Amino acid sequence: MGIIEKIIDKIGSKINVSTNKSKEEIEIIKYGLFALIQMMLSIILVFILGLIFGVVIEAIIASFSIAILRKSSGGVHASTPEICLIVGTIITIIIGEISTKYSGSYLFMEFLNIISFILIISKSPVQSKNKPISNKKRIRLKKKSILITVIIISLSSLLFYFGYQRSKVNFIWYANSMSLGMLWQAFSLTKSGEKIMGFIDFFLNKYILKGENKLEKEQ
Repeated sequence: MGIIEKIIDKIGSKINVSTNKSKEEIEIIKYGLFALIQMMLSIILVFILGLIFGVVIEAIIASFSIAILRKSSGGVHASTPEICLIVGTIITIIIGEISTKYSGSYLFMEFLNIISFILIISKSPVQSKNKPISNKKRIRLKKKSILITVIIISLSSLLFYFGYQRSKVNFIWYANSMSLGMLWQAFSLTKSGEKIMGFIDFFLNKYILKGENKLEKEQ
């Protein structure tokens, strides 16, 4: 169990003692708290590292592009919330760096957008093995994923065009961040994305978070 999950469990236990809520209600509260804490930690980490590397806005834009699309398209999951935070933060900072270092061309950005669109149409939604979804919900999630993808593509295209016409290079950076964030999320739906995430997960568990894992075993 990760640090975040331990905190949520303790909060849930206190709520259970101080209220007459049912087990199902407590689980719903715990899930909401978990999502809120993880989102806040993610924003804080991205903001701090974004400040250090000078890509705050670009990294946050990439982070939101990934998060908004992920809600409906699904994708590979890390084994712990901590690894999810680490990988998500690193990816958005990398995207921010690429977006500001390489302005690129409009046609190349649209090429990346087309790849994302094809992957979203063909792969989404990717369901969890533990939580299968019905065909009706699958169709609804696919439609939502496609709609969000179209919105992101439209916004990034407009930002790039406006930035190019008005010589506002920062708008081109924002457009790149949106497109690359969407591309990463689309890639996470594929088998290759799953394998890469699995390798990163294994590496972080074995070499970076091994101290925490040892402590948990001893307890």
